[in-house]
Amino acid sequence: MKLTRPLAAAALAIGLLAGCASEPSASDRTEEGVKVALEEYVETGLHGNMTPEMTEAYCTEVITARARDKQPSICEGAPTTRTNSTWKGIDSVESVSITGDTATVTWWWHGRDSTDITETSDTFIFEDGRWRHDN
Repeated sequence: MKLTRPLAAAALAIGLLAGCASEPSASDRTEEGVKVALEEYVETGLHGNMTPEMTEAYCTEVITARARDKQPSICEGAPTTRTNSTWKGIDSVESVSITGDTATVTWWWHGRDSTDITETSDTFIFEDGRWRHDN
């Protein structure tokens, strides 16, 4: 079957749009955006030791300015490797509630060597164009 130019252009546009579906990010003001921010927080702040790159990302992108001010030993000065005995992995996200610029996430986590899961809640604030951890 031969396509006419308008049909060929439409088919091309549809194909390009299908390929442009983007992954959610922490800058999305949606539940999915909050979940991405939670994943970033857990991966940088709760997965054991932090490399200098992880420390920098944690302090500049993942947490709020208020949270950064509460953690001067981590966020002041040049980023360094940080020893962190805490290791948590996300088991599941139970709920996300967004009210204005504040989101509350209730989620279940497990430790590195544990099959037990624990429920916890965290607060995220939409600050500087993205969701950031604020506990």
